[in-house]
Amino acid sequence: MARVLTVNARAPVDPAVPVVAPWLDGRAIVALAVSRDGSRVGVVSSALGGTDMRLDIAGVVRDSLGRPTALAAPYRQADPLSRITDVVWIDDTTLAALGAVGDGEALRPWIVQLGQGIGLRRIGIADPATNLIPVAAGARYLVSTSGPRGIVIVAQPGGVLVRVGGSWRGVEGVTEIAVAPSG
Repeated sequence: MARVLTVNARAPVDPAVPVVAPWLDGRAIVALAVSRDGSRVGVVSSALGGTDMRLDIAGVVRDSLGRPTALAAPYRQADPLSRITDVVWIDDTTLAALGAVGDGEALRPWIVQLGQGIGLRRIGIADPATNLIPVAAGARYLVSTSGPRGIVIVAQPGGVLVRVGGSWRGVEGVTEIAVAPSG
């Protein structure tokens, strides 16, 4: 059974507290990202056998003291992706998902605009092919530094990869990256 827990950063010795999310029953959490303002989460989960991979966006329900208590009913995003391994918020309405449309395809970052689809299926783009972010070999997880062009990939092997034009370039001597929360 998938469980979401919250920890009080101001009192790290306090025990973790469960957050109610009945819609995650029978699912395994693959990745979870909290929006910068803390009002929403992006949750990548699968059925317990690893099938039915999905990205859901849910509101964070808080008590009168502002503590998270539950996740609201989810809104599924990025439907065409059959495999998703990571998700990160880029801004208030945009995420990047590390995934693939077909099971045998290599992982690549996909820009997910809430309510607008992904990559080639995005609404309102004159030439969607120009929005397709290139494949990054060995991609493990994503970090967002600023906007869609600020996506950084941590890969194995390959270390940290940054986007340069239409390809990825390794940052010499760097194997991991951490970005301080904004705000």
